[in-house]
Amino acid sequence: PGEFVKMKGIAKFDEYVGELMVSSLVGIKKIKDFTTTRMDTSFKKRVELHCHTKMSDSDGVSYAKDLIKRAHKWGMPAIAITDHWKYHGEDTIAGLRIFSGCEYNMGGSDTAEDVMHIVGVGMQRDPGLVRHQHTRQEVIDAINEAGGIAILAHPAWSLNTPAEAKA
Repeated sequence: PGEFVKMKGIAKFDEYVGELMVSSLVGIKKIKDFTTTRMDTSFKKRVELHCHTKMSDSDGVSYAKDLIKRAHKWGMPAIAITDHWKYHGEDTIAGLRIFSGCEYNMGGSDTAEDVMHIVGVGMQRDPGLVRHQHTRQEVIDAINEAGGIAILAHPAWSLNTPAEAKA
């Protein structure tokens, strides 16, 4: 399972992202698991197409092997590991299909563009993209040329207006 931490800082709601954020962090320590074990008891299992590991800065808290074990335990037929700017190839482990994947985040504080995250799933090869060197359309085209499907991640906040989807 994942690791648990206790943090001390200032919690505030980030209106742009639409989530509670912790800033001015002054303390963090590892603590014991205080939760009950979560299980997927649904009859029809889902396929998770947007899943991060510890390889994604500040997004993932689990190792890939732990995500794969959990998906297998829950009876999922497949998952896609989509770390930021880190291509993961396709595989099958203990009957669980692992789709190739990667998440490409663009825009935001380092550019004049609005934030947009695009997930590439099912690519037959690494599209060879380099952070901060491609337009949104170039990322989509590279995913498609590698045999994958480009999906808008976080549709609730990735785009400010519907017109952004056409950019």
